[in-house]
Amino acid sequence: AERGGVRHDHFQRCDQCLRKRRRMEEIVGNEVMMLSAVELDTITFGTAMSACAKGSAWGEALQLCNVMREKCVDSNVITVACAIRACEASGEWESALQLFCTMPQRKLEANEMTFSAMISACELGGKWENALHLFGMMAQRKVELKTITFNAALGACSKRGDCEEVLRLFSVMVHAEVDADVITFGAAMRACEKDGDWAGALQFFSQMM
Repeated sequence: AERGGVRHDHFQRCDQCLRKRRRMEEIVGNEVMMLSAVELDTITFGTAMSACAKGSAWGEALQLCNVMREKCVDSNVITVACAIRACEASGEWESALQLFCTMPQRKLEANEMTFSAMISACELGGKWENALHLFGMMAQRKVELKTITFNAALGACSKRGDCEEVLRLFSVMVHAEVDADVITFGAAMRACEKDGDWAGALQFFSQMM
């Protein structure tokens, strides 16, 4: 009886989450329809894009991008980053990459915000090679590297189990004087664990103390 009750509670929570997601999609969808009927600017679209990112509404975010083009409203780095974040949260790394690749056409230069969002999208999509390639592009273009960026790259390494790359990234962090946090060390330890390097995992753990 207890097991049946737990199962019922689980399905109830899932149903609540599904209803919440559908409600968010309805709200964003209604906003898109209203946006099509009024005069708007980049800031207004940016606010709507931010709502899509928070609600993981990647389809609606792409729809807003289309509305911007139809209305000849200039996009900026923030609107593109929010759209990429929406794709990232939904696991749509390919759609995120398409948006990222359109930035030169829009005469936009990728910054730390867009790179971090794109690296996270690739990490969550299991595309660690793409994530590390993007990280390398940031260094080449001398884009500011922050903790969140390193965490995304380290997350990709943890899924691959590449301790050597983890150590290299940590060396870069120290050289760039970027502070590591709990997420940083957690990703590093997971990479060592997957690689069977328990000594390396303990070494990272000791640095947290």
